[in-house]
Amino acid sequence: MRRWFDEVGTFLPPATHAASPSREQKPWVTVRDTIHDLPALDARCSESAKSTLPYHRVPVLDKMKYWWVSNTPPGRGAFDNQCAACGFQGNPSHVARRNEHGVNRASQETPLHCLRCGAMLPRPSTMVRGTRRIMRGFTSAYNEWRMTSRPAR
Repeated sequence: MRRWFDEVGTFLPPATHAASPSREQKPWVTVRDTIHDLPALDARCSESAKSTLPYHRVPVLDKMKYWWVSNTPPGRGAFDNQCAACGFQGNPSHVARRNEHGVNRASQETPLHCLRCGAMLPRPSTMVRGTRRIMRGFTSAYNEWRMTSRPAR
């Protein structure tokens, strides 16, 4: 091990793939490239959430979570979903910013109801003492890829 480090200057193995491939390296492969031909899965029910391929399955989501995820555009998070009822796209997105102490805090003003029609937005939320509020947690928790094994194109 020490000999390898002395010769190469790192314990990391040589790169096998690169953004700009060479004779020694292959091009990077994305997850989409790898799974594009797998059968589509759907988290709505157990019959559509799995296939005959080993390990090719997604978790079944309850109705509320499925609603959040099914309304999430590719590459976005459910915390930014817009109105499913009237289609209004101008509702403010959920953001997090550092406060005066440098602590990253989620916005307390993220709307859960459409500013145009008043319908509930398909955003991750929970009931706290009889009041619905935006869920706390990682904003990447409810992304489009959690609902299906095949990203939308």
